[in-house]
Amino acid sequence: MVTEHFHRDARDFAWTLHDALSDGRVGFARYEFRYRSKIAGSEGRAAGFSGISFCELEGGLIRRYAEQFERAPVLAQLGFADERILKSIRRWSGRTKT
Repeated sequence: MVTEHFHRDARDFAWTLHDALSDGRVGFARYEFRYRSKIAGSEGRAAGFSGISFCELEGGLIRRYAEQFERAPVLAQLGFADERILKSIRRWSGRTKT
């Protein structure tokens, strides 16, 4: 997955974790993530965002991973048209019709 998506669509990654904590069952961390796009029409544009990651742990390994961050501003940073951003927001919200 990492090679197929991350490295196909972006380069020059920077990921910084802050305030990571765990009780052995679950873990949380704030993060900052930056990269340069390789997506057609956005080549070379820098994008970045802050988020929160959550993982369920089992036997010292990550059993489930999830994260929360604002997606729309990243699309704007990449120069996506407003209509394309709105279409994405509707899809993420489960609302596909206007």
